[in-house]
Amino acid sequence: MDLRTAAAELYRALPGDFMATRTSLVKEARADGDRDLARAIGALPKPTVAAWAVNLLVRTHHAEVEQLLDVGAQLREAQAALSGQDLRELNKQQHRLLGAVRRQAEAAARQAGQRLSDPIAQRVQATLHAGMADPWAANALRSGALVRDLESTGLGPVDLEGAVAVPDAASAERAAPADDEVRGTQGTGGGAKSPRTSATSRTRERTTPTPTPTRATRGKDEGHGAPAERGTPHDAEARGERRTRDEAEARAERARQREARERAEQERREREEREAREREEREARERAAREAAARAREDAERKAAAAEAAAQEARAALDEAEAKLDEVADERADLATRIAELTQELRTLRDQDREADVREREARSTRSAAARAATSAERAVDRARTVLDHLDG
Repeated sequence: MDLRTAAAELYRALPGDFMATRTSLVKEARADGDRDLARAIGALPKPTVAAWAVNLLVRTHHAEVEQLLDVGAQLREAQAALSGQDLRELNKQQHRLLGAVRRQAEAAARQAGQRLSDPIAQRVQATLHAGMADPWAANALRSGALVRDLESTGLGPVDLEGAVAVPDAASAERAAPADDEVRGTQGTGGGAKSPRTSATSRTRERTTPTPTPTRATRGKDEGHGAPAERGTPHDAEARGERRTRDEAEARAERARQREARERAEQERREREEREAREREEREARERAAREAAARAREDAERKAAAAEAAAQEARAALDEAEAKLDEVADERADLATRIAELTQELRTLRDQDREADVREREARSTRSAAARAATSAERAVDRARTVLDHLDG
């Protein structure tokens, strides 16, 4: 077992089982004599629920996730090529796929026993959107070992600091993102830059429009101060092409900046709407709680007799649970004796012991629940009697 194998197993666990699974893997590494691996596993952080849901989605709906990331790559290419028709079509496809894959994530989490609240589902969608916007975020997403959710502002690379449990897991998914922004990042004659640095450099080059040549600068460019009129027709045509190209680049840059501002504004509006919805839901829950408390107080007298009956039933259930617990405890003792005597049936008896352990926990749980119910019911009776006494007085 190595760190990547351990991380793959650990990040499959449900959020509630994470700590126990990590402890088990640490013990296994120590048993193998690999203390360094044990320390590394023990340092692996627990993922957010949104990150866990994305990791689950990558494992259970890999093809759909890849389709989503592929559309993101096509969007980046269309933006770089300023292809308006492609951008419109791909944006529609992006919104459709994001919604569909988010629903798949919610369904997969439900099937695994974890319900995603609406805010968490929105964080899942934001993480998927970040993977579409940035090729390196896409690789982090593919790793299946995210520990936190991601977010893209549309104005720069996605922050991936501390986002992946095992950093080289993301790079192992794909040696380099299959994206035009990254494929062209290798220098020609001066050594290769890092893909993210080179992509950023090219972005700066694209976003700094070349100034349109003035009459004076054209004269200097063409003949070190010679009059512009002496240029050849070919020179004039070249100048016109440069001017047209420069103006087109300037228009493209303005369009990109406008689109970035619009995206930021849309995300701000969505965030404010989400916060407003959450505030309304919280206020609705608080109102419902106050109304329920008022109804409970008004129903105290009517429920006194029912509470007494429930207390008697709870006490009877407690007695039955204690008797069952004694029976299960005796059964465990018998099983322990048989385990010592029948070595050849060790595996079978251990299975039975585990089953008995489950039954014992269930019995203890039943007893505890019954005790709590009895206590609660007796208190309810006392309160009801107090109310009755007060009313009678």
